[in-house]
Amino acid sequence: MRRLGYVALKRLALEILGWTLVVLGIAALFLPGPGLLMLFSGMVVLSQQYEWFERRVDPVKRLALEGASKGVQSWPRIAASMLGVAWLAGIGIFWGCSRRLPTGGPSTPNGG
Repeated sequence: MRRLGYVALKRLALEILGWTLVVLGIAALFLPGPGLLMLFSGMVVLSQQYEWFERRVDPVKRLALEGASKGVQSWPRIAASMLGVAWLAGIGIFWGCSRRLPTGGPSTPNGG
């Protein structure tokens, strides 16, 4: 009897989580946020409960894995990816270090 309650509770929690992610993902398509990522995450959670969601998730998952494998098929592609990451990190560090911090102003105790 306890096992049945646990299974029902787990199913309810997954159901609530999945539908919440789907609704928030749809809203985030129009609002700022990772809409497609949240929508797909909700579909993955719901695919454990519904076969028709699983049929929709499988082709997307297959295409994502194919794209990821094509991105690392050769050393030049891996090197280009790493160079891009290093460039973005360098730009971020340069921007963070070169910004002047505000001094004085109304928020300081002595007014600057």
